[in-house]
Amino acid sequence: GVHFVSLVLVIVYLGGMLVMFVYSVSLAADPYPKAWRSWGVVGYGLGIGLVMMVGLVLGGVLGLLADEGTVNSGGLLLVRSDFSGVA
Repeated sequence: GVHFVSLVLVIVYLGGMLVMFVYSVSLAADPYPKAWRSWGVVGYGLGIGLVMMVGLVLGGVLGLLADEGTVNSGGLLLVRSDFSGVA
């Protein structure tokens, strides 16, 4: 019991630290980082914004995001409103 759980928690902690170490090393080793004003970053930002706007417009037009006025879930909303506080 207790020894196994503590060993698993230590392994999970070390795995998380390894991921953070690899991420920080990869960021520090990038010889040509992209700046906020470069065309690649601006293009990605505009593309993501366009995808989000299309999703919101289609969700609002088709009524997929939420069924207003009811308690039951509807569309893309999978959680009932009255159960949202239950752990």
